[in-house]
Amino acid sequence: MNPWLLTYDGSDPAQEGLREALTTLGNGHFVTRGAVPESRADEVHHPGTYVAGCYDRPLARGADRPVDLSPSPGSPGADRPVDGGALVNVPNWLPLTFRADGGDWFAPGSDEILSQRHTLDMRRGVLTRSLRVCDPLGRITRMEQHRLVSMDDPHLAALSMTIVPENWDGTLEVRSALDGRVTGPGGSPHRGPAALPPVPICGHAAHGVIELLTRTATSHVEIALAARTTPAGGRCRTGVEEGWVSDDRAVEARAGDEVTVEKIVALYTSGDRAVAESEAAARTAVVRAGSFGALLRRHVRAWDRLWQISHVADEDPEVQQILNLYVFHLLQTGSPRVAGPHGEARGGHAFRDDLSIFPLLVEAAGTLVPTFDAAGGLAFRI
Repeated sequence: MNPWLLTYDGSDPAQEGLREALTTLGNGHFVTRGAVPESRADEVHHPGTYVAGCYDRPLARGADRPVDLSPSPGSPGADRPVDGGALVNVPNWLPLTFRADGGDWFAPGSDEILSQRHTLDMRRGVLTRSLRVCDPLGRITRMEQHRLVSMDDPHLAALSMTIVPENWDGTLEVRSALDGRVTGPGGSPHRGPAALPPVPICGHAAHGVIELLTRTATSHVEIALAARTTPAGGRCRTGVEEGWVSDDRAVEARAGDEVTVEKIVALYTSGDRAVAESEAAARTAVVRAGSFGALLRRHVRAWDRLWQISHVADEDPEVQQILNLYVFHLLQTGSPRVAGPHGEARGGHAFRDDLSIFPLLVEAAGTLVPTFDAAGGLAFRI
């Protein structure tokens, strides 16, 4: 086994929530769960993107003061009062899907999945998905997707998708979108209040860039996303609805053709330092970001530097994989950029978790050296 790769074969709805959590990608400023790009929040999938320090409290219906978010007596987390509000599930930057020659848009449950594999490359910080699907008309399409949340630039993320029609010719349409109609799941063990969605303000689509601006209900933090989608040629059509902005591209494809789509995304908030206008900052960043390949090279170099100072080794490959996974998520949460939340557990409040990982973060700075004691436990020495 390769201890740097975490692989999931097939599709198991009962385990999808765990897979999404363990394949989360982040850079300390924001994190994105490993939900498939074409999914919406339901009983199986939960797309979620969370920004460090972005919390809110909802207004009660017809009231001018926030709702009390403390868990009800006897519920999980009832002993942990929530004073700072709940983590905000910011707009979903992932939506990217396709349809074959006028058929339905590919979505969970729409087509038969012939094969699927998710691979988290912890060394490089890249999530890869390989997929073969067959639609109701028997058209088979193969896809490979690569995703990153840049460790080089804390405001950028990217998704690359290569689509291959295996047994059909015709018009291949690709839809890229920003989705502000997000929700939080709540109700899970050890979870505080469900993450709150922000309120959509406006969306724009112009010059190959789609933009979505939202604002939290009571903390009034603006969250701006901009996305640039670049397939190889094709016709373009954009759509703007409340909380949703889309960019549709169409190309003529023949069986065996490879059509590659790149989606580059920038995320800024009004709480970011030295940012006067989050929407303009996101627009400028996504235009200047370069290609997926360029972002990937800088991202991988940044991860190389982190692993050089943070790697914890063991001779057993299975133990090594577990250690790599733990350290990978710690580095994403407490990256050199900023220490941020990694999910909705405890409402996104992670102070006690920060204390528990402090020795490793100090070691990464060169002060402590990890060792294993006689019982096989992880210890640190100066």
